[in-house]
Amino acid sequence: MKHSEAIEEVKLNVMNSIPYELRNTLTRISGVLDRLQKSDDHLSESERRQFYSMIGLHTSEVLELVDQLIVPGGSGTSTTLERSEQPATFGAQMHDSQGDDCQTSFVKLKEKRYSSYDQELLKKLFGLMEDNLEETDFNIQKMCCMVHMSHMHFIRKVKQLTGKKPIDLLKSYRLKRAKDLLGQNNLTVAEIAYKIGYDMPNSFSRAFKKEFGISPSAYVG
Repeated sequence: MKHSEAIEEVKLNVMNSIPYELRNTLTRISGVLDRLQKSDDHLSESERRQFYSMIGLHTSEVLELVDQLIVPGGSGTSTTLERSEQPATFGAQMHDSQGDDCQTSFVKLKEKRYSSYDQELLKKLFGLMEDNLEETDFNIQKMCCMVHMSHMHFIRKVKQLTGKKPIDLLKSYRLKRAKDLLGQNNLTVAEIAYKIGYDMPNSFSRAFKKEFGISPSAYVG
């Protein structure tokens, strides 16, 4: 009984928070539109596409929030809690340009259709992780700012698309890249640790063994 009440309380909290999230997201859309209107004559094509991409991402966010308020089939309420229990993955089109399926091999893939904005978000997300691979201070907060999303929605969106929380996705991405580098046998374990954003090789070795069940040195050997 207490468990059921706890679930209902969580659902109620989620539903109560949605109107505020909607207002914040619509405010961001309005802000982007205002900036676009004021500077449209001076924007390059790439800058204009970036503004439209931001509008598209925020619009997608609004649609998801509205979906959570819809009562499916006239009974029950679709909530974030229920959605989080469903498996979510992304397509194999996010293939690494170097020929290695680094961006998808650590996520169990299933056939699922995504909007063009979701695909664009995933492409940008993995591009950011690769571009900032060596940055030790690259974190989720910076990722949120770079993709122009609120912290709460970013975490929920990444979990929905990949099945992982952003912090776990970033960690898995770095360790998978480390595995690729170890396989090339060109760098030492310490050099690879620094190359994927770890400032302490020992911490990298522990994380690698926890992820793959084998130490970096043993993997190379």
